[in-house]
Amino acid sequence: MKASVKFLSVLLIVAMCFSLMAASASATGVVVTPGGAESGSVVVVSPEASPQPTPTPVPSAKPADDGGVVIVEGEESDEPQRATVFGAPKAPVTDSEYKETTVAVIGEQEYDTLNGAVDAAAGTGSTVKLVKDLEKTVPLVINGAMKLDLNGHTLSFTPKQDQGAAISVTSGKVTISNGDIVVNSAEAKADGKTVTYQFAKGVSAAEGASVLLNVNLNYKNAGGKMLDGGVTVYGGSYNMDPAGFVGPEYVAEKDDFGNYVISNKPEEPVIESVAEVGGVNYETIAAAIAAAGDGAIVTLLGDVTEDVTVDKNLVLNLGGRKLTGALALNAGKSLTLKNGELAGAVSDSGALTLESVKLGDIAVEDGASLTAADANAAAGNITAKGANAVIAISNGSFGELKGGDFVPAEGSNKVTGGSFAKGESENFATAYLAEGYEAKLVDGRFVVSKKEAPPATAKVTSPDGKTEYGADSNAYVEFFKGEAESGSNKDLVFLLDQPLKSLSVGGKTLTNGSDYNYDAEKNTVAIAKSAAFLKTLPAGRNMLVFSFENGAEVQAKLYVYPSIVFTANDRDYNYYIQGSGSGLSAVVSDAPKGISICNSGKGEDHAKNLIDSANYSVDGGKVTVKSAYLDSISSGATKIGFWYDEALMVYDLSVLPAPSISPADSNKDGKWYYGDSTMVYTLSPNIVSVSVDGTKLGSDSYTAGDKGILTLKSAFLKSLKYGEHTLSVETRDGSVSTKFSTNPSLVAKNGNTHTLGGKKDLAFVASDPVSKVWIGSKELDTKNYTLSSDKKTVTLKADFLNTLKADTSYVITVQVEAGTPTATFKILSASSAASNPKTGDSSGAALWAGVLVLSGAAVVALLPRKRKQ
Repeated sequence: MKASVKFLSVLLIVAMCFSLMAASASATGVVVTPGGAESGSVVVVSPEASPQPTPTPVPSAKPADDGGVVIVEGEESDEPQRATVFGAPKAPVTDSEYKETTVAVIGEQEYDTLNGAVDAAAGTGSTVKLVKDLEKTVPLVINGAMKLDLNGHTLSFTPKQDQGAAISVTSGKVTISNGDIVVNSAEAKADGKTVTYQFAKGVSAAEGASVLLNVNLNYKNAGGKMLDGGVTVYGGSYNMDPAGFVGPEYVAEKDDFGNYVISNKPEEPVIESVAEVGGVNYETIAAAIAAAGDGAIVTLLGDVTEDVTVDKNLVLNLGGRKLTGALALNAGKSLTLKNGELAGAVSDSGALTLESVKLGDIAVEDGASLTAADANAAAGNITAKGANAVIAISNGSFGELKGGDFVPAEGSNKVTGGSFAKGESENFATAYLAEGYEAKLVDGRFVVSKKEAPPATAKVTSPDGKTEYGADSNAYVEFFKGEAESGSNKDLVFLLDQPLKSLSVGGKTLTNGSDYNYDAEKNTVAIAKSAAFLKTLPAGRNMLVFSFENGAEVQAKLYVYPSIVFTANDRDYNYYIQGSGSGLSAVVSDAPKGISICNSGKGEDHAKNLIDSANYSVDGGKVTVKSAYLDSISSGATKIGFWYDEALMVYDLSVLPAPSISPADSNKDGKWYYGDSTMVYTLSPNIVSVSVDGTKLGSDSYTAGDKGILTLKSAFLKSLKYGEHTLSVETRDGSVSTKFSTNPSLVAKNGNTHTLGGKKDLAFVASDPVSKVWIGSKELDTKNYTLSSDKKTVTLKADFLNTLKADTSYVITVQVEAGTPTATFKILSASSAASNPKTGDSSGAALWAGVLVLSGAAVVALLPRKRKQ
């Protein structure tokens, strides 16, 4: 290749590179790329119109039937542990044979809840045995005689609200033993404060009831009562002094850990007298009986071992003591045996009555009688020895009731109550049951009660018979009070299978013919949707009670939904504007029991998001959710719920942010300089009007986009006086304002660089006539510049510019009537000018284009010659 060809090729490549460099250098200014909002900014979206929704009723969920919580073995607790105390015996815990869900047992019967076991045992004297540690949040109520064996386990109570007694006995004699009872306090957060929930009492017995206690009791309410009522402690340990409740044979002594341990009293001197009659003591029961008159009361003075024969009418009061030995009651004599324990067999040939006494087996001879009406009476097996043995038991707990190979005589069968053991035959001696009574197996024992007549039945269904109504059924009918929802109302029609006697609701008997219509032939009930009484019913769940001629009664659920009309109804959706201070109000036909706000339409979610009653008010038929609360939640689409008895009304709600305004990046400093530029702002959509300094602008002064972009036109801005101005915008969601200023300007006319030694003048155009010129802080002599005829164009002379320092930037400031606008320019050295090609219109693009064309022509000219070579 010839040298000329190489030279031209190199020249072409260099020219192309320079062309690319010039194009890059000419890209000046700020490029704005539209895109998403910056992090933390609020994007306002115009809500779409939608019709008012019809609320959906959501029946509320039922609470669990037991407040107990089973503590899983091995689970750690943050509760401080107290010192181990002694006193209550603890049996080895061997409960692995039970089901995992079993909490307590009665004999072989297993129960998943302690409440269930206690309710089954109450009044029977049965023993409930706990098979695992248990924590409860609600009190344990015992309604009759029984025994609770904690079986070495811990029964603890931790309240979720202030409660009465942790264990409350309402009637009968109850024994609780063999384990630990812990009654805790609990802390919770409410409105930023710590609230302590406590049980006011530990163990309490109502009037007429009694509790025998042999446990380790830790009661953690210093201001409460650990024990109350008829409670007697006879063993165990207690973290508070049980003075006044310790059994007569026991004493409470404080141990090293501060607990009161119950132990037997020191032995008292031997009492020679064992019984007394009329204030006179006797060394033997036999002596006391011998001295007693007919109908006298013989009272034991201590535990006695003696066989006793009663040969006269009297009362033997064991005085809470134990008599060990056999007892015989002679024929024709009556004996009331009460208040204690007889450890021995009884031979009854007379008339024996039991009151709050425990004894062994009883043999009721032919012609004798046994009477027990006390729930605290207990005995072993009862054997009737003849056809004329009268068994008159109405209460108490006994072993097996046995007869013989004879038929009881008429009048001998007087058993009307009590519970009895199941014998080997697993059959009850039904011959001794009074007429109209029966014995049923309950938890392994025969319980005697009056026979119940089979209940009368009736059925209420939908007209097609496919939907059956009832108190326990999920089926229901509904009625809307509100005008907007009234179109959903229908006549309520029911099909009956028995003749109707009456129909009532809320305790009020309805009138046939006005409130409803009963068709006896078709056996249907129709309630017209226009029936006046429907609108008088309270919102929530109501019960229609159908009473039938056969005595049956059926309830059908009727949900009545209230009228709720939001007062802000100028839009086709419910809304609240944050910062408006107006709150959210609705006119209601019925005051709600609660208000909830959440993003879900599900009842269970709204139940978790009930707002505090301090955040809304109810004034007659008006409910207002306060603005302070609405301003604190996130803006956007959500739902508001109105709570009634087992009914929830849910409505859509738009929480709109407070209107705001912010300048665009192009004028974020809020300053406008005289020229052709505009002022651009981003604000809430739905602009109603725009004002500057209180004057409403016409549409020719600004543009407003549907996405909240407001642009003040340059022509309008030029019409304003220089200085600060107030821009006010009225939107559908409220008013918003901001400040901006208009300022005079000074703009370079023919570029802002001069090469030292060059002949180029620099011209600057001001927005207003110029009176003075400064370079930096020095006022410029008029010989160094010229002013145009309108005095708006300042031309710095080249001769002056050549006196300035090379490679240095300068600020030119001019004096106009409204201020001192500025501009900058730079003096370049020859070397700087050569290494920094000009850009834009003055970049010499035409020169480079010419070089490129010439280079291309050279290549074209060379190619034919190359082919010739």
